[in-house]
Amino acid sequence: MKIQDPAPAGPEKAPASGLFQRLLPPAKPPQAPGVPPSGPARPPLPATRAPGVSQPPALQALPRPGTALAASPARALVRSALASPENLGHARQGMHGEAQRLRTVRTEAQASSQAQVEHRVHELLSRELARDLPPASGVSPPPRAPAPPPEPAGEAPSGEHPSRAEGLARPPGEAAVEAAEAPSQVQATLELIERIEVFVKSQRPALRMSLGGALAATVEVERTGPREVALRIQGHQGPLGEAHLSRIREALEARGLRLRALHAH
Repeated sequence: MKIQDPAPAGPEKAPASGLFQRLLPPAKPPQAPGVPPSGPARPPLPATRAPGVSQPPALQALPRPGTALAASPARALVRSALASPENLGHARQGMHGEAQRLRTVRTEAQASSQAQVEHRVHELLSRELARDLPPASGVSPPPRAPAPPPEPAGEAPSGEHPSRAEGLARPPGEAAVEAAEAPSQVQATLELIERIEVFVKSQRPALRMSLGGALAATVEVERTGPREVALRIQGHQGPLGEAHLSRIREALEARGLRLRALHAH
């Protein structure tokens, strides 16, 4: 077996150091201390601020075109002062006081209106009683007619009896009794009307009640509509007079109640 020798190597080349040096940037000479380096100037770094310190106005960004300017500090302070809890509490207290005042005024107006209605009812009843009752005993009776000349003694014609009481007023005792009964009749009528009004407000369909005193009757009340009733009155000593019934009608109308029917037995 024949072994061949390796081919002879060519002459070795020196490393291309010049080419490597050309590729590297040229080294800068060392600078003396205290001399600023040459070259383009760098922008200054922003100064650091302590936390909680606002940026001075000169460094604040300007508003962009088309945006509204912020409110001035004075206006912001005024708004914050107006919206403080103390001012809001004072305003709330003022509103509560005004509401209480209006409530008081409304209550007083309702009480005054109720008093006027009751006064009107009393006035109507008193006027009706004064029209129906005879004059009191303190009023002087009308003057008597001149007495006819004396007739000769003898019997009066048959069927005729002389009456000396004609044209005179009622006895004082009877007029005083009727005048004393007038306030009790007014009071009994007012009590009846108040009970009817309470019945209407209660929204009940019917009510039966027994009255004593001046009226002395049994009253049946039937609700026939909104603030409308029908009455059936049965007197214990006979039917009530027309004066009593008219007073009841007027009192109901004064209270704003409508009377559908009124039957007296």
